[in-house]
Amino acid sequence: MLGDGRYGDSLNEMSWAVGETLSAIKEAGLERNTLAIFLSDHGPQMEWNHIKSKGIPFSSSSIGSKDSTWEGGIRVPALARWPGTIAPGSHSQAIIGSMDIFATAADLSGGKLPQDRIMDSRSFLPVLTGATTDHWEVLLHYCSDRLMAVTYGVFKAHLYTKPSMNLDQLAAKCRKGWVPTGPYHLCFSCDPPCAVHHDPPLLYNIGVDPSELSPLNVRKHLNVLREIHRIVEEHQRTLVKGDPLFVREKVSRLNPCCNPPYCMCNYDRTLYLKELGLS
Repeated sequence: MLGDGRYGDSLNEMSWAVGETLSAIKEAGLERNTLAIFLSDHGPQMEWNHIKSKGIPFSSSSIGSKDSTWEGGIRVPALARWPGTIAPGSHSQAIIGSMDIFATAADLSGGKLPQDRIMDSRSFLPVLTGATTDHWEVLLHYCSDRLMAVTYGVFKAHLYTKPSMNLDQLAAKCRKGWVPTGPYHLCFSCDPPCAVHHDPPLLYNIGVDPSELSPLNVRKHLNVLREIHRIVEEHQRTLVKGDPLFVREKVSRLNPCCNPPYCMCNYDRTLYLKELGLS
């Protein structure tokens, strides 16, 4: 990866860190008692399109990227390593979300999840051990507090979508990653007009069309849409709105802006240490 700037540096450093961690686990004799999971949290950052010209794999044929709920933004690879438990070279098509790591960790450690609320996490330990090939049938995809899309088996319904540039479009606007050739605007908001509502929803069979290029005729799949509508209504009845953590606890040093409510930062290390009770 030499010569690929910050991107190559990041990959090299990450590879080194993972290798050091796994080596330390092996040297400590804990390899067969340790589950290692490696995954991405979202699809590619499209502005880094210049790396594709250097032969570096950038994305699948799916449209969408980071900050979108198209498959290109949410379908990511994941690796799990657990010598003696997970068969080397095995594969799984089970639908798993990153939030499931929480329940899986609790399951492995003998912890119990709260029973007084709906948890958006489910242990995938049975998938790892090969006891089952199934996990979630339904996944709900949000942008902030807006439900954008629903995966239901092989079907996926987009209630809202956000404009998504492809690599060629971005290549015309960016050079060498973050350097724009001119002013342009990307919609990052989760609200209209950035989020475009679809009624009826855009429906795809991602089992045969993971690139989401050919929307289905919804009139021929009304039973699927009715079930998705039922799932959404049932899910929304379980929602309990909570206060954001920044509202619940006023600790200025945790706020994104270091000098609220002003946007000019007046960071002073002496005052910061004083607030912490340190000298």
